[in-house]
Amino acid sequence: MPQKKTKQKNPRPPSIPPRDASDECSCSCGCECHAPASAGMPTHVLSDVCRRKGWHEPEYSMTQSASGYLATVSMRSTLPSGESIVLPFKAPDSLRAVFTDTEEIAKNNIAMYVLFCIGEHNSDLPRGWRSLWKREFEKIKAVDIKEGRGWMYSADLFRAYKSWQASLLASD
Repeated sequence: MPQKKTKQKNPRPPSIPPRDASDECSCSCGCECHAPASAGMPTHVLSDVCRRKGWHEPEYSMTQSASGYLATVSMRSTLPSGESIVLPFKAPDSLRAVFTDTEEIAKNNIAMYVLFCIGEHNSDLPRGWRSLWKREFEKIKAVDIKEGRGWMYSADLFRAYKSWQASLLASD
C-alpha cells in the first residue's frame, strides 16, 4: 500500500524574506543581503555578458577612504579594425551606494551599474540589486543623456562610443 504524505506542522522558513510590493531593500548596502545562494552576483553576470559579446574580462580597481570602498571597472574591447578601446566606469557621486563597507559589495555595485548601462536586464540578479537598478540608476541615466553621455546606454557600448567620438571630432 502506498504511503500517505503528511503535511509538516512546522515547515522551514524561507531562506529569503518574501517579496513586498515595492521590491525595496531595507538595508543600506545596495545589496546582496536578500540573495539566494544560487543567484548570480553582478560581477559574475557582467563577466558572462562580456564573454558572450566578445569583450575582454572586466578589470576592477579599488580605492579605500574613510567613507569606505569604491570600485571602478575598465571595460575593454578590440574592434574588428584591430583598434582596442578601454572605457573606465566610475559610479556617479549621486549613487547612494558608491561607498560601501566591503570590496565585494563595491565591485558588485559598479558591475550592476555597467549592466544597467548596457541594458542587460537579468532576472537572475538578487532582489536587492534589482531594487538598486530601479531606485537609483534611472535617475542617473536621465542626467547622463541630458549631458550628452547617452552612448553609455547602448547595448553595443564600444561602437556607440566610437560614433560619439566621431561626432565630437566632426563638430570641431
